[in-house]
Amino acid sequence: MNPKQQISEWLNEVVVSQNDKIKIENLSKVQEYLLHNDPQQTSSSFGDLLSFCSDSNKDVRRLVAGFIEQAGDKYPDKIPEMLTPLILLLSDRVPAVVKRSTRTSIRILTSALKWIANSSVTPEMETAWNKLSTVKTQVMKMIDSDNEGIRTQAIKFLEAVVLLQTHPNPEIQKNPGDFSLEDVPLTLKILRHRKLEEEANQVMDFLIEFHSSPHVTSVNLITCMGTIVRIAKMRPQFIGRVIEELKRLQGSLPPTLSSWQILSVKKQLEKSLQELRNHSARVRIKQEPVDDLNHVAKRQLETPASSSIKRTKFETSPANIELSDNFILQRLTVDVATELVIDGMSRVPDEMTGDKFLQKYPDFSVPHDLSSQRGEIAHLLAAQLKQTARKKNDDSRKISKSPKDVSGKMNDSQKKLKLPKNDDDFVMKDLNQEPTDTSIKVKQENDGQEGFNIPQLSKATQQKMLMITIDRIISSENSLPGGVLSNRSKILLRLATLNPEIKKLVLLYISEDLGTRLDLAVGLLYEEYALDQGFKRRILINSSKQEAPLQAYNNLLSTLVALINSHKDCDLLLARLYLDVPLITEEMVDSLKIICDVRANSSLYLLKDLISLRPTKKLQFLNILLFHSGHQQSAISEPAISIIVELCAREDLSKFISEYAVIYLGFLGLESPPEVLFGRDRGRDQVETQWSESTVRACLGLYQVLLQINKGLINQLARIYTSMKPNVRRFVIKLMESSIRSFGIDSPELFTLVENYPRGSETLVTRILHILTEKEVPSPELVSCVRKIYETRSLDVRFLIPVLNGLTKKEVIAILPKLIKLNPLVVKEVINRLSFAANRNADPSQKSPLTPTELMIALHNLKSTEVDLKTLVAGTALCFAEKEIFTQEILAIVINRLVDQTPLPILLMRTVMQALIHHPQLSEFVLNILQRLVLKKIWTNPKLFEGFAKCCCRLQPQSFAVIRQLPQCEIDHLFEIVPELKNNYVCYFKPKIEVFDDDENDNDDYTNSNDNKNNKNNGTAN
Repeated sequence: MNPKQQISEWLNEVVVSQNDKIKIENLSKVQEYLLHNDPQQTSSSFGDLLSFCSDSNKDVRRLVAGFIEQAGDKYPDKIPEMLTPLILLLSDRVPAVVKRSTRTSIRILTSALKWIANSSVTPEMETAWNKLSTVKTQVMKMIDSDNEGIRTQAIKFLEAVVLLQTHPNPEIQKNPGDFSLEDVPLTLKILRHRKLEEEANQVMDFLIEFHSSPHVTSVNLITCMGTIVRIAKMRPQFIGRVIEELKRLQGSLPPTLSSWQILSVKKQLEKSLQELRNHSARVRIKQEPVDDLNHVAKRQLETPASSSIKRTKFETSPANIELSDNFILQRLTVDVATELVIDGMSRVPDEMTGDKFLQKYPDFSVPHDLSSQRGEIAHLLAAQLKQTARKKNDDSRKISKSPKDVSGKMNDSQKKLKLPKNDDDFVMKDLNQEPTDTSIKVKQENDGQEGFNIPQLSKATQQKMLMITIDRIISSENSLPGGVLSNRSKILLRLATLNPEIKKLVLLYISEDLGTRLDLAVGLLYEEYALDQGFKRRILINSSKQEAPLQAYNNLLSTLVALINSHKDCDLLLARLYLDVPLITEEMVDSLKIICDVRANSSLYLLKDLISLRPTKKLQFLNILLFHSGHQQSAISEPAISIIVELCAREDLSKFISEYAVIYLGFLGLESPPEVLFGRDRGRDQVETQWSESTVRACLGLYQVLLQINKGLINQLARIYTSMKPNVRRFVIKLMESSIRSFGIDSPELFTLVENYPRGSETLVTRILHILTEKEVPSPELVSCVRKIYETRSLDVRFLIPVLNGLTKKEVIAILPKLIKLNPLVVKEVINRLSFAANRNADPSQKSPLTPTELMIALHNLKSTEVDLKTLVAGTALCFAEKEIFTQEILAIVINRLVDQTPLPILLMRTVMQALIHHPQLSEFVLNILQRLVLKKIWTNPKLFEGFAKCCCRLQPQSFAVIRQLPQCEIDHLFEIVPELKNNYVCYFKPKIEVFDDDENDNDDYTNSNDNKNNKNNGTAN
């Protein structure tokens, strides 16, 4: 016998046998053969073994899960074939099977990644990767399972995902069999490094979130703690986050823990923290220097002009230094001399007579009776020093001007700037006038003495002194009396628009305490806006080229946004800025798009406020919201959709939103996803050529939420469904389930869809009907509508399954042959639907057309010309698998009625055997059935008699009394069918015969009769 035939024999025995032990043994043999030989020779057997993933025995399903785990390592090219059974096993109702399948998923994911990374991309690989994404999602949902063991296995799976999809640390030794992101080629289209790493980071966030849950049990808490610690050890980039989480746990343990659980968790926590501290000290984590945006903005504002504010301090004293010409010429320049005067002004008395002045400074010629103010003295000193310095260059151009006039000009400027009376500085005669090279001659008003030559300052000196003045205004924030601060702000804002260097100083001042000085920043924006709109005339205090007003406004906005983004209260400050500025530019709109990707929640709600409070730009802001409704990350798309739904209540926006959703829905009819779905701002860096669940969700997310509000949009989906590719249709049906449930069984839109759906969308309409009638009996109106469509359009029988409970008994029996030929999952749904309605405590008019008893009998009475025997066996097996429906009492009634039929159904004895296997308590009932079958001469039907013999074998020795009622020739035939029964039968009656021989008082006739039977049996045995 060749291997293929041997495997087929083993599998056939598994199908026929009802002995679980035999099933396990045979399947183990098949598994061993397939794992240690080439499966290509027995490829059909490979699929047959996987088909037992839906077997009624949980041990068989666990065996299949183990086979998938081993086969994935040995034959990775078979992974696409194994993923569908694995997904079914992950959704099993038995926790033990689910836990075994989750462990298998870890190995399968690793094997699949290795297989895809080391091979050229094929369509099978793309399909397999999509299914693996389904497996990941399914396991992540298990974290909320009611079973603690399932949650534990799910945590271990997520640990594997993080380790597989991240780069290892080069300083940690790698085991030979380990696989990580560095083993994936950068050119591979299916496995994009960034997407895999982003997914791993999201999974890590998910694990930390689960770890911090207040309702986590002690077992899961310790398991999750161990998981994140192991990840941190192997991927040091997570060490900081993990240590923070462990420290947080130290201060806030879950309130559900008992005292001994708290001790256990604390012990594990201290151990984990110690391990990480040692590890982080041993492994160097490369950290790039992080440059704060605030510091960047400040560096941009700092220019050589602003550095000129720093003064050169000369600690001089007239008593120690002689102000001779040589001293001045050797050590002082004009600029330094001027700064020297300014620095020394603070030491000049408020009033000084000419005598006192000449006594201290004999080189200066000043009238004895001149009472000079401090400002005048300062000017005189500066003029004298400059005049002395210019002697070296022989430059003595003079213009006469009174010191009082110079002082008067200075005092006028002080009044304009609202500076304190005694703070003196050099002020230009006209801020808009270019300086000249002429000198100012100071005339004496009293004695007509020769005056001093006071030359004009250079541009650099003017600029430097102007910056010093602004610096003093800024630094006077805390020293001004009440009521002056508002005037000070006005001075700063106005001066900032006159000179770019002043603006930089003001911005630097604002950036130092942005939280309290944002009003000053907004005021500066209004100044620039007023200049742009022509409300104010621009006056420049230097001749340098200036920015255009609108450009200056944009640049100022960009700088402020950059500063706010680096602030700890950035969300609050950003909202204030966008809501208070006079004009929102296109650059601000673009910046808001970028900010939404970084801080989704706060920025998206800011958009909502801007739509209401900034009506002129509402469509632009709404477009940003709609744009982010299709983002790859659910943390961005879901809040955006939630806000959009709230805005749908506004009539001026609802139509625009609906049109946008329909446009994106129309993309699903294209051959490939449009480029508009991709980009860094969409969360999808790489353009995909094939539709995936992610891209379908991006087009469908907003629509399916709006469908719950406006049910009439369902017709748009049916129209576009006809042009969708098959894989897109599957994704659409999967994603639309929650939205469809909101329709209701009697929705007018539903009737309109059923009556007028476009040809080609039957699958969609059928699925909608399935979802709506899953837990509710269909109304008579809906049944009538569906029946009419089924008859007029000659549709598949599956179209009637949603309204099956509304059909008559005759109609159901008529379509039963077609239903039983469908996929086992569909047949199972048919059984459940009929049984669901049959068990309802509802109005009799809503009862199921077929009870479970009638359904089972109808299956037995199907003609062989309509349905083959194998299909009937599979159908009855599905009935037996539903133990809650087909109970012991139901089966007893079914068998009792079937025995009364003439002729007997061909599956009668198989049903009797199945009932006895599932319900051993029916043994007495089955013995009674066997006795009735003897009276109906069961041996006349060879197939039924074979089942009769096997049933007698199972019920021995109680069945021996029934066997004795058969004719002798039929008894011999029965022993040929089940040879193992013969010896037991003979041994059972032989002791009785010997006792009768030894008893002299026994009845002779009875003894002779037994002797004759004994002789016949011995003869048969011989």
